[in-house]
Amino acid sequence: MSGSRCETGNAAYHLAVGVVGRDVLVQLTDVKTGFVLCDGAYAYRASRPCAEGQIVGHGLQGATATLDAGSLRIEGMLARPDVEHKYRLHPKREILDEEIVLHNSTAATIELEHLAFGMTQIVSDEVGHILLDLQADRL
Repeated sequence: MSGSRCETGNAAYHLAVGVVGRDVLVQLTDVKTGFVLCDGAYAYRASRPCAEGQIVGHGLQGATATLDAGSLRIEGMLARPDVEHKYRLHPKREILDEEIVLHNSTAATIELEHLAFGMTQIVSDEVGHILLDLQADRL
């Protein structure tokens, strides 16, 4: 994986984040079981109205990932506002905190629609076959 990469963890979780272009690749693993809870590009999506209809943003423009005072911080821009996304894995507790802050650094009002954030999990290979580890799972 090219771009910036950061890793952190506690007794419960191991978190690895890498930036490749506009994609923020997140892998979250349960330490005790080894089960990978998410493994893919984090879903950053927003749309905002414009004269021609809508501008739709996917991924983060200018994304960076850094470790900072006990938290893993991701920063970038999504459909104009700045995004500050933090994960904290507490060293003495088996929990993970996630916080996302949008900041308008312009003087103009920004109207957002259809805002979505979320971890993703790869469930199939390149041709659409369900991965072996997931074939016994049912919804």
